[in-house]
Amino acid sequence: MFLSHLIEPDSRHPQDHSTAGAPPGSGEVAACTSLANVLRVLADSTPMEEDRGGVRERMGRLARDTEQGDSRALVEAPDRVLDQRQVERRWIEESVRDLADGVVGVLLRLGRSAGDDRSTGRIVTERLEGLREVARGESIEEIRRGVLSTVQVLSETLQKRQERQDKELLVVSGQLQKLKGELNKVRREATLDGLTRLANRASLDEHMGSVLAVHRISGRPACLLMVDVDRFKDLNDRLGHPAGDAALRGLSDALSRAFPRKSDFVARYGGEEFAVVLSEDGEDVGKRLAERLLGLVRGMRIPWEGEEIGISISIGVAMPGEGDEVEDWVGRADRRLYQAKQEGRDRAV
Repeated sequence: MFLSHLIEPDSRHPQDHSTAGAPPGSGEVAACTSLANVLRVLADSTPMEEDRGGVRERMGRLARDTEQGDSRALVEAPDRVLDQRQVERRWIEESVRDLADGVVGVLLRLGRSAGDDRSTGRIVTERLEGLREVARGESIEEIRRGVLSTVQVLSETLQKRQERQDKELLVVSGQLQKLKGELNKVRREATLDGLTRLANRASLDEHMGSVLAVHRISGRPACLLMVDVDRFKDLNDRLGHPAGDAALRGLSDALSRAFPRKSDFVARYGGEEFAVVLSEDGEDVGKRLAERLLGLVRGMRIPWEGEEIGISISIGVAMPGEGDEVEDWVGRADRRLYQAKQEGRDRAV
C-alpha cells in the first residue's frame, strides 16, 4: 500500500489516513528489497575504481533506507542514481580523452620516427593530424577507428622502412666484405717479398721469434736452414740482373716444393739468401731435408732468353742454442753456411 501510494498517489490508491504510518505490506517489502539490491549492484559496478568505496558507502546508505521503506529514500533514489551515472559518464569521457591523448602522443613519436622521407612523412602527418582531431571528440568508436587506421599506416610505413634498411644493410655488408678481402690482400702483400712471393724478412723475424718462444717453454725441437746461391755475383755480371732475378724465382719455386708442410716456413732473407724454419724438427731432419733440396736444385734448369740457367746452393743448418735470440740463431746458421762455402759450395753443413 505504501509503495503503491508513492508510485500513484492520486488515482487508483487514494490515501488512507488510517494506514499512512503502517509498515508496507509483503509485496511492497519485496519491491523495496529488490530496489535496494539494484542500488547495491549499481554501486558495485561503478567504473570509478579510485572512488568505488565512497560510491558503495553512499549507495549503501540509500539502499538500507530504501529497504526499510523510507519514503524520502524512495523519492530520492532515481535522482541519486541519475547523479551517480552522470558523474560516471564524465569520468569515462575524461578517461577516454586522457587515453586518447596518450595513444596520440605515442603515435606522434612513432610517426616522427617512421616519416623519415618526404612522401611517407606527408602521409603520416596527415593521419596523425586527423587522429588528433578525432581524439578531441567524445566518440569512443571514432577514436577506436582513428587509432586503428593510424596504427595500420604506421605499421606499413615502418615495415617499408625496415625493408629499405635491410636492403641498404645488405649492400653495406657486401661492401664491407669486399673491403675486408682487399685489406686481407694488402696485409698478405705486406708480408711477401715482391720478387719471389715468399715471406719477407719482417715476417721471417716475427715467425722465428714465435718459434723460439715455444722452444724455450716446451723444448720442442726447431731448426733453421740458411740457403745462399753460389757465385750469384758472377751470374749477374755474365747474364745481367734480370737473369739473376729469374734464378731467384726458380730457387723460390724449388724451396716451396721442397718444404710443403704447414710447419715449414720459407722466406727470402735478403739478396740471394733464403731461410727455411722447421718448427718441429731437429738438425738430423734438417740436414736430410737440406740434402734433398740440394739434389732438387742440381737438377733444375731455369729458362732464360732461349737458354737454360743452372745454379747451385750452399746451406747452413742449425738448431737454436740455449738463451738464443733470433740474431744468435741466424748467426749460428750463417757461420755454418760460410763453412759450406769454404768447403767447396754445393753442400750443407
